Amino acid sequence: MPIYLTGSRRFGSANEHSDFDLFTQHSPELKADLISHGFEDLGNGGHCGPNLASMMRKKLPNGRQVDLGLYHNSRRKLREQRILEFTPIRLFMRHAPKETRIKLWGILQRQRL
Repeated sequence: MPIYLTGSRRFGSANEHSDFDLFTQHSPELKADLISHGFEDLGNGGHCGPNLASMMRKKLPNGRQVDLGLYHNSRRKLREQRILEFTPIRLFMRHAPKETRIKLWGILQRQRL
């Protein structure tokens, strides 16, 4: 099962305080395994749309965190990401405030891809 990098580290806007954002296909077994390894289930987020099954988070000893989105359809999430990554929107995403980037993700999630 592939795990994909997303968020600021994928789009080139990370800084020294950025967390690690990843996503993959949801499965009950994977979710249970993550919980057994110290991840916290944050539920389905809010700004991540209905495709998100659960957002899992683990705080690291260095103070950073890993957020792993478990998606009902990870291929759709990957298509959305590639639209943002391989079109001119990418340059805007790199410099846009986080709230604006979240709104752009929301627009994509409402589209039929």
